[in-house]
Amino acid sequence: MSKAYLAYHRDSTSQEACAAARRFADECLVRDGSLFTSSRPVWTAETITDFHRRVVEQGDFSNDTFLNKLDRQLAGADSATIQLAAEVLYVNFLAATDTGVTAKRSAIDRVLSGLAEQIEIPDDLGSALAHGIARIGQARMYQWHQIGFLILLALDLKRRPESERAALLSDPWRFKDLLASIEAPSAQTQQQALLHLIFPETFEPIVSVAHKARIVDHFSDYISTDTTDLDRQLDDIRQKLSETYGSGFGFYDDDVRSKWQADARAPDPWDEFIHWAKHFRDWDGFDAAERDYKLRGAETICVAKEMLLRGDDWTPSFRRAFRSGRHNLVDRRSTARLLKWISAEEEASLKALTDLWTTTDLEMAVRGFLNALPMQISGRGMQLEILSFLMMATDPTNYPVLKVSQVDNGYRLTEYGTPPDDHVNLYLEALGFLDQIIIEAKSRGLQLRDRLDAQCVLRAILSWNHEADAAKNWSRRDRDQLRRYRRFHKLDEGDDSEDEPFIVEPPIPLDPFATLADELLLPVDFLQRISALLADKRQVIFYGPPGTGKTFVARQLAETIAGDSSRVALVQFHPSYAYEDFVQGYRPAASGGFELRDGPLVRIADAARNDPDQTYVLLIDEINRGNIAKVFGELYFLLEYRDHKLNLQYSDEPFALPKNLYIIGTMNTADRSIALIDAALRRRFYFVPFMPSEAPIDGLLRRWLQRHKSEMQYVADYVDHANEMLDNRDSAIGPSYFMKANLDEDWLAMIWDHAILPYVAEHFFGQEERVDQFRLDAIMQQIAGTEADDEAVDADGIQD
Repeated sequence: MSKAYLAYHRDSTSQEACAAARRFADECLVRDGSLFTSSRPVWTAETITDFHRRVVEQGDFSNDTFLNKLDRQLAGADSATIQLAAEVLYVNFLAATDTGVTAKRSAIDRVLSGLAEQIEIPDDLGSALAHGIARIGQARMYQWHQIGFLILLALDLKRRPESERAALLSDPWRFKDLLASIEAPSAQTQQQALLHLIFPETFEPIVSVAHKARIVDHFSDYISTDTTDLDRQLDDIRQKLSETYGSGFGFYDDDVRSKWQADARAPDPWDEFIHWAKHFRDWDGFDAAERDYKLRGAETICVAKEMLLRGDDWTPSFRRAFRSGRHNLVDRRSTARLLKWISAEEEASLKALTDLWTTTDLEMAVRGFLNALPMQISGRGMQLEILSFLMMATDPTNYPVLKVSQVDNGYRLTEYGTPPDDHVNLYLEALGFLDQIIIEAKSRGLQLRDRLDAQCVLRAILSWNHEADAAKNWSRRDRDQLRRYRRFHKLDEGDDSEDEPFIVEPPIPLDPFATLADELLLPVDFLQRISALLADKRQVIFYGPPGTGKTFVARQLAETIAGDSSRVALVQFHPSYAYEDFVQGYRPAASGGFELRDGPLVRIADAARNDPDQTYVLLIDEINRGNIAKVFGELYFLLEYRDHKLNLQYSDEPFALPKNLYIIGTMNTADRSIALIDAALRRRFYFVPFMPSEAPIDGLLRRWLQRHKSEMQYVADYVDHANEMLDNRDSAIGPSYFMKANLDEDWLAMIWDHAILPYVAEHFFGQEERVDQFRLDAIMQQIAGTEADDEAVDADGIQD
């Protein structure tokens, strides 16, 4: 029985993941134990709090890899916190079937390597990583949020007595209520997966709430209870469908899925990838343009290999292979550093190359060679280029040359997973990725001969210029669609200049604000104005209703102004957020008692003070949800007088806010008007409106649809019409609800029913007739009626 997107395999292997999750619940959430060590308590309130402070509170928004950022955040942490990081990473990986077990284990082992003693994943838990319950897809991009959600869940439970924790973890419906009470922005996949992993007999192996809603909607006739809970409704449906399909059926089984998914099937990223692969592979000139020059390059390194293994003078031919202008497969910088090493350490390099080309165990050969390379060749890009080119001497069709940008972007286009940080596994997993391309292509009617073919179509999709011979006979529509396909996925611009036989349009250097404005679809002068306001007063607040992109723009702008995301920090205010959380206060110490700890404001202020030539930015999301006067305390004075110093409440040392620290706050006007903000605070901030009916947010959705979903520009008409009916600038419907890559008619209906209507219902509480006017079908009828009236008026005018 075949399974489709987000498929779940109901067999003993998937049960291993559920068994591991139940152990996590019992040992780590109910008790203070550990997944990996039975004798060491890890999931204690103190350790979880320390991890939360280091990782969750101190968000790292740099473009660095996930594990590199985690390394920095765990610097100086004790062994319990490091082990907890590895274990929470393990739990986060449990659900995913589309991340390879090698990548999962490599990431966990890397975190564990930070411990003084050797700790390994127990065998039974290790085998559970090979399975999981669902394809996670793009949710993988929100790993920080998912881990943060797990930590917030643990913190909530640790505040309760153990008996209450045990009761919650033994009752599936109480547990679900607990999960729902924890804010989970961008962590819904983790939330849904945890329900099934811990209670597999109660909750379905479905991580998409949208899919649950579609199933319930299609099989609504089978629901016999009055509940509105999706999971209880699914349980009702399962009881009825079991009579037809048997008790072990899955909602993703082909015969069941075809009924509820119909034409609303979730898009498979491989479909579009193979669509473009076929476009390039079907071109008659494919081999001549894309494959042959790589085989010629392989011939040059094969000559060097043969001479080396015969004991002849191999270095001249080796240099020619890397410097050959006939193929240009390795970047000049990588070539220069490798050849410098060959000259300086000929004996060591000879041994390394000999071992690489004669060791039969591939992983051992690769690991040995990479370990032999000098520090000057330590970057993952250089190492992958050099290694893969050398491996072409073994078999170029089986071990083609690879570039790190191709691997990273290929994973992103297909949602294959996250490329490992470990350089050995990066190469081995990349070969596996090429194998997957071959498999996916064959299942869609495209026959690729070998891994070299797979690498060639990957490179073509990522790099070929629109004016290349293969694309000259394409329709304008196909060219535009490929351009949008690349732009939508925001592909990393790897340095492929040495691997491009076609003409590439040189990049045009742009003002950073112009580049950002193009990405955000906002006027460049709007962003420049905000920058000027920050330079003047150093504090601004973005205000407007939900869905207007305040936080997203704030984060992007902050990184542009700071010049590096490592100089940007984010905090979010909430009703229980206090001065001690934000500025400085006493917190429980691991050794007992209390210790004075700096909050995010003091930490980033100290960093800015010690780096006066750079700009630092603190983002305060939902600033009006906290008790601002209480949270800021004496900072009110320091916000305005940056040259002055004051003693903080818990410290006798004078403190000042450095001039190179900017603060950007966001506030939701649907929750609280600007007029209710403390006048003293208003005087210290500039305020920037983000209103759907006013520039520059006005028209943003239409601009986005024109670029990304041109066939759905009518959505902007629906939103504009609804906002005219609302007639309230502070509660208007923002464009961000609909700025989604997977937007289609089904998603439009779901967003409207489950986001827009509840928002409108809150606005018109108790006025059901008014709310009914905002239903999607009602909006469509109203717009159709207006257009008909306009046509009638035009007709009358002609008759006159």
